[in-house]
Amino acid sequence: MNVLRFSTNTAERVALKFDDGKPVSGKYGDQTLFTLVDGRVMYLPVAVAERIKELGIPKGQTFELVKREVTKDSKRFLEWEVTRLGDGPEESPEPASFNAAHAERVPAASNGSKLAVIRGKGDAALNGKLATAAELVDVLKMAVSAAAAAEAFAKSIGYGLRFTSEDIRCSAITLLIGQQKHQNAGYR
Repeated sequence: MNVLRFSTNTAERVALKFDDGKPVSGKYGDQTLFTLVDGRVMYLPVAVAERIKELGIPKGQTFELVKREVTKDSKRFLEWEVTRLGDGPEESPEPASFNAAHAERVPAASNGSKLAVIRGKGDAALNGKLATAAELVDVLKMAVSAAAAAEAFAKSIGYGLRFTSEDIRCSAITLLIGQQKHQNAGYR
């Protein structure tokens, strides 16, 4: 059996042979085993398997998985990203490299692709809601602008302030959740 092993910070394009995976337990805890159209198999954390199901990715549909190693406060942890590609089944998924510095890595806003991030043991990203890539790009831009303005103001009053990429990410998520709450409440 050829097992797909995920390298950190590298995107893998895959397509499922079956709609659902098989729950398994082993030395890495509870996982879900998926068979891929190219004959390989992959083991994913249960939260990532649930996100695939929430995205409605059918068998044969190519999608992308990225396992990232993230460091915050000298602690390292894994973060998974699941991105649905296109609208229909494709025959042969090809692996793609992920370059975190490349700004176009976010799915193109014009096609309305859904993006979901799973962190740690399966936080429900955005309270179970999915954001379009355009919404994510917009809130990230707002968070970067706000951080830059705050840093400039702090400097003007002689106060040293520096935001990290994690600070920006947290701000963007907070903004996105606020936007979605307003949309769900009938505002906007």
